[in-house]
Amino acid sequence: MQSLQGRKARLVLLCILCALTLWRVSHIPKQESHEIVLKRGGSSRGSDGKVLGNPENAASDFRRLYVCFNVYQKRHNGRHPGSLIDIVNDVASAKEQYGFTTMDQVAQLLANPDTRFLSDPNLRRLNPCVYEVRDKRFNGQPVGSPRPNGQRDALTWTSLYYFENAQINWGDVNSSTMNPAGFYLVLWDDGQIEKVPFSKTLWVPQGSNNWVVAFPGQAGLPKSAKTFDEFNRNNVNYQNWKRGQAKQGKENLAKSLQ
Repeated sequence: MQSLQGRKARLVLLCILCALTLWRVSHIPKQESHEIVLKRGGSSRGSDGKVLGNPENAASDFRRLYVCFNVYQKRHNGRHPGSLIDIVNDVASAKEQYGFTTMDQVAQLLANPDTRFLSDPNLRRLNPCVYEVRDKRFNGQPVGSPRPNGQRDALTWTSLYYFENAQINWGDVNSSTMNPAGFYLVLWDDGQIEKVPFSKTLWVPQGSNNWVVAFPGQAGLPKSAKTFDEFNRNNVNYQNWKRGQAKQGKENLAKSLQ
């Protein structure tokens, strides 16, 4: 009976997610804009330093999810969920313990309205959940297990507020460039929510030709992790962007000396 109830609850949640997505898309004001100017110094970060969307949308979700992570671990002998679906399934049978009264409240955590700014139009239409979760560190240890002082576990994170702004010249790909802006929003296991600038991210190899993002101070980082600059060094778009930055820096210096 519990299994049947759980399946019904997940079906209800799926319907709620679909309805919520349609409602949010139909209620987006055409003139609505939440461009947030980043504090920056020196060289340009692209897009005039502006990030589309409102990071507080994700931050408020993260604060609620932090409570969910703690409840989940208590209910599962300290085990960290492997995905947000694990939490959704658990909430379906224990809403009150998680502080929810309806599954609609859970659905709202998985439907950030800022997904309308995703660069991929197909993803924009789907309004996907853009919060990432891992239950294992890169060294294979479980998230939440003992780790060296000064290191933390990332409970969840999102790239929703990072924009590569790639400019592809199909007539001459070697002249293509990028104009990155923004940051990754990270929820740490101590409850702190941090904006990690894209230039401070780390990249870890996972299998052949697959790399995943990581963050400074994250527990279990391997020596093979690369910085943003190291990871992109052979990227033509990155090379052209760096050359453009250097040229702009020289021009600014020349103007200041006039």
